Amino acid sequence: SPIHHLPNEILTRIFTFACDKNHLYRSPSSPLSFTLNLSAVCSRWRASCLSCSELWANFKVTIYSGFNERYLCQLEYILDIFLERSKPQPLTIHIEMFG
Repeated sequence: SPIHHLPNEILTRIFTFACDKNHLYRSPSSPLSFTLNLSAVCSRWRASCLSCSELWANFKVTIYSGFNERYLCQLEYILDIFLERSKPQPLTIHIEMFG
């Protein structure tokens, strides 16, 4: 496959464009962000995602009043992952709260 021949720098650059707007937890039925999904495709993509802290430094969180404690615990877990992997980048966080 041609994607396997792309240099890591190009692959990471593509990921940076694709993950520009990480939306964490749009709803309980769509729990994973695009960056997390990309990092789970294969070991090479995971290594590329983990090596680029910029991918993890920009995200949006939406919280609805009806979400249960399990959902909030999952959200906290995902936020911890993003915060750890975004170091040392400055963060851009958008928070929406409804209800």
